[in-house]
Amino acid sequence: MAEGPRGVMKPAYSPNRPQRINPMPRTGPQKHGPQKPAPDQPAARRGRLRLAFVLLAIVMLAAAAGYWWTLRHPGLPAGFVQAEGRLETAAVPILANFASPIDSFAVKEGELVKSGQIIAQLDISGVKAELARTEALVGQARLALDAAAAEAIQRRGQLAAAEQDLKRWQSRAVVTKAAIEQRQATRDAAAATAATAAAGEQAAAEALDTARKEAERLKAQLSDDRVTAPKDGRIRYVLADVGETPQPGAPIATLIDPDAVFVALSLPEAAAAHLQPGAEAMVVLEALPDTPFAGSVSFVAGAPAAANAAPADRHVRVHVAGALVRTQPVALETGMRAKV
Repeated sequence: MAEGPRGVMKPAYSPNRPQRINPMPRTGPQKHGPQKPAPDQPAARRGRLRLAFVLLAIVMLAAAAGYWWTLRHPGLPAGFVQAEGRLETAAVPILANFASPIDSFAVKEGELVKSGQIIAQLDISGVKAELARTEALVGQARLALDAAAAEAIQRRGQLAAAEQDLKRWQSRAVVTKAAIEQRQATRDAAAATAATAAAGEQAAAEALDTARKEAERLKAQLSDDRVTAPKDGRIRYVLADVGETPQPGAPIATLIDPDAVFVALSLPEAAAAHLQPGAEAMVVLEALPDTPFAGSVSFVAGAPAAANAAPADRHVRVHVAGALVRTQPVALETGMRAKV
C-alpha cells in the first residue's frame, strides 16, 4: 500500500487486480441540456445542393420516360384525330391599272397590307403629255365636224333645189326628153354629193366622239395613278421593277389571301369516317411550333363507291382562321409542313 495524502493509505496498483471505476459524481439536476456543437455550414450547403441535383435528375428522367412512352403509345382520346399535312395558300394578283412606268413601290415582300393600301405609284408624266395631245385633237375634231356639218347643209340644199327643178320640168305640158334627162342627171349628182357630205359629217362626229372618250380615259388615269391592294393580305411576291411598264391588267405583285389558307392531308378511312365539315381543328406549323392556329374541317373526300373496295386514305382539307393568319410575323407559304 502506498501512503496517500493526510495519512490515507491507498492499495498499490496490481495489473492482475480488477480496478473499480468510480462513476462521475452527481451534482444535482441539470437545468439545461448539454450544448450541441455548431454544424459545419459549408458542408450543410453542399448537402442541400446535392439533394437538389438528385431531385432535378429524377424529374428529367421522368419527363424523358413520359415522352418516350408518348411516342411509343401515341393514343388520342376518342373522337380525336392527328395527322401531318402541307399548307395550301391562294395568291391574289395585284394588277396594273394601265400601261405606265412604275415610279415606286410602297411595300415589300412579306409585308402585311390592308384593302385599299397603296402598293405602287405610277409615273403619269407620259399620260399628261398624251392628254394634252388628245385634247388638241378634240379641238381639231370639233372644227372638222363644224366644217363637215356646213358642207352637208349646203349639199342638202343643192339636192333640194335640183329635185324641185326636175319636178317643175316634169310638170310642163310640152317638154323634150333630153331636158328631162338633163335635170335628172343634175338631181342625181346633187344627191350623191349630199350623201358624201353627210358621210363626212358622220365621220367627223365619230372622230370627235373618239377623241373625247380618249381624253376622258386619260383624265381617269391621272386620278388612278396608284395601284392598291384589292383586299387584306400579305405581299408574297413583287413581280415588276421600278421603271418597268407593265401591260394593262398584268400582275405587278401577288398577296396571300388570309381567308384562303388550308392544310391538305390524308387520313386512313377509319379515321376520316368520323370527320365532318365544320369540325374544329388545331393547326401547328413546323415553322411556328409555338403558335397554334385555330381552324375547321372544310372538306372530307367521299368514301369509296364500291362496297367491297379496299380501304384507302381520304383527302381532307382544314381551313385556317384568317384572323390569326393576318397577325403572324412570317409569311405563310404553300408547302409548309403542319400538324393538325
